[in-house]
Amino acid sequence: MPKNPELRKVWEQRIADYRKSGQTQVNWCKENQWSIHQFKYWLRKIENPINNQGKSTKWASVTLEDHSQTVENSLRIEISGISI
Repeated sequence: MPKNPELRKVWEQRIADYRKSGQTQVNWCKENQWSIHQFKYWLRKIENPINNQGKSTKWASVTLEDHSQTVENSLRIEISGISI
């Protein structure tokens, strides 16, 4: 649930008004004295509610191998079993 549902409703109405206007985002924001950055923030937030929910972190496992015979200050890149 949004932290401030009233503010969300206000922005939903503003975005509906913008869509009805037929204007570009920049022109509509200038005419209504809204920040384009704030407008785009709310547009994203309202159009993509799933992307704005808490995201879980996914971890990748890493396996370290002992390369004690490597030369100091060297770089080794291995991709799909190919080493450079």
